[in-house]
Amino acid sequence: MIRDGIKIIKEFVDHEKRDKRFKTIVFIVRTTLYDDSIQYFLDLLEILKKDFPDLDTNDIKSLVYGGMFYKRTRGLEITIDKPVKIPEEYEERSQVEYAL
Repeated sequence: MIRDGIKIIKEFVDHEKRDKRFKTIVFIVRTTLYDDSIQYFLDLLEILKKDFPDLDTNDIKSLVYGGMFYKRTRGLEITIDKPVKIPEEYEERSQVEYAL
């Protein structure tokens, strides 16, 4: 279980805003931890499944981020075709964080 007091970061990027050809949204769940345990990823998966009950787990990507703010942290991403309801706790970003 992700420790109490650790902020769960929930973000989304609407690809269509950058390129009208792409009618998809990327949803990201991560923390600022450097954890790479199976339990950490299972905890993030549980969060994604709660937010998107119909999601196909085969479409989820596990990533290590390399950007300035989240370097070496890990998270899960899923790309979903529009239209999709965006849970209100997800913050919009203009682009996906650089991944290694």
